Amino acid sequence: MDYYYYAGFFSEFLAAFSATVFLYKYKHTTLFWLLPLLWFILINDLVTQYIFPRMPLGYLLSNVYRVLVPLVIILLVGSQVKKKKLKTIIRFIAIINIVLTAIELFVINPLTAKTSFSFTTASVLIVICLVIYFMEELKRNQVINVNRKLFLWVCFGFLIFHVPFPVLIYTQKNIASFSDEFITILYKTHLSIAILSYLTIAFGFFWGDKVATTGLED
Repeated sequence: MDYYYYAGFFSEFLAAFSATVFLYKYKHTTLFWLLPLLWFILINDLVTQYIFPRMPLGYLLSNVYRVLVPLVIILLVGSQVKKKKLKTIIRFIAIINIVLTAIELFVINPLTAKTSFSFTTASVLIVICLVIYFMEELKRNQVINVNRKLFLWVCFGFLIFHVPFPVLIYTQKNIASFSDEFITILYKTHLSIAILSYLTIAFGFFWGDKVATTGLED
């Protein structure tokens, strides 16, 4: 199954590389934070899986990932929502995510265990934020130009990953009674979804138009 991991890392690299090459399309907007986010995801995964696996520093870095990445995604989605009321809702969702993560970090030892409940819940919260963003885009009647909207493709990538994530995590936590063949299929499915997610994000940077700065709506 090593080639699945290699493909996964390559897709993460491709997303980060595309974000770098096409930085000129969004560098003057809050979407700039996609660039360090995607490089952080790649480097963190490489370090925690190959350099410090099952070590205190590895667990700590994994937990840093599980704190920062969902929060940044939620805030980025909120930055692209135009209506003030929807922005407020997404900020409230970000606060919920912070509180749940802080509670779990208080309960576990971040040097010997990874956050699980709050990280899984974060996927649900991210999906809610993405749905809010998609619904606003549809209501604004911008369907004609939707296929070239950079952040929309990025959101599709996030959606591909986070919609099935809670189900996959729940299943992985209860795989002890399953056959080795089923476990292998499950992990391959998880990795395949991640690969598709990052390839979609990479395509979005390539295909999407330059991002314009716009104001808020009431």
